[in-house]
Amino acid sequence: MSTPNDSEPAVRTQAEAERDVRQRLPSAGDVARIAATLADGENIDEQTAEKLAQAALLICEASARAIDKRVNALTAREMRIDQIEAENLIVPVAKSYPVSLDEFLRLIVGGKSTDRLHRYRQFLADSIRKQCAISHEPEPSESDLLGQVAKIVERDQREPLTHGEYLGRAASFLQWRAMLPSLKASHAAKKRHQKKPVDTNGLPEKRDQAGIAQGASTGKDGASSRLTLPKQPKRRRKQT
Repeated sequence: MSTPNDSEPAVRTQAEAERDVRQRLPSAGDVARIAATLADGENIDEQTAEKLAQAALLICEASARAIDKRVNALTAREMRIDQIEAENLIVPVAKSYPVSLDEFLRLIVGGKSTDRLHRYRQFLADSIRKQCAISHEPEPSESDLLGQVAKIVERDQREPLTHGEYLGRAASFLQWRAMLPSLKASHAAKKRHQKKPVDTNGLPEKRDQAGIAQGASTGKDGASSRLTLPKQPKRRRKQT
């Protein structure tokens, strides 16, 4: 019987992770007071105080936006770490951050250097298909899909991955690679599902050497009949 100590690590909710992050950061009021102190510490009149109060409000709002942006980034990072730990994913640690695309391909994708980018493109294409399925949107055409993948690769080559982006992308890729056999089977099933040409009766059309369709046909009276070829007479061997 399992106990709380030997159970699998619990994944925090987004609200719980956000709460933990906020506890490590100063509040918007603290940031505003620091900014106001640095701005001016001299005696001021009422009119100047009014202007400074308005400025302090703007500082508070800007501080809150900056903190929210930072909280969202750190919360996403914390959630990714929890996901990695819960699923026992082994993500190699990079020497430094941000991480270039070439370094990501070397650490996470692995394999031959000539095959890494091709495998990464496959991962991105399947990720786009998965997102379309989740959002109930039609899959893009093959050309549109290739265009979207190319844009992501160009962005990754131009903008290295931050620590949080590296962890999230690595976890997603490792999950995709683990599910690759089932994904290949699913794609193969879709191709097999394509319908073969059928005759007017809905039966697969088969032709003999003479080009005559052999299937059920309907006569004028509605009765079903079958086309047959005339039997060729058997040749008798000459007696010697």
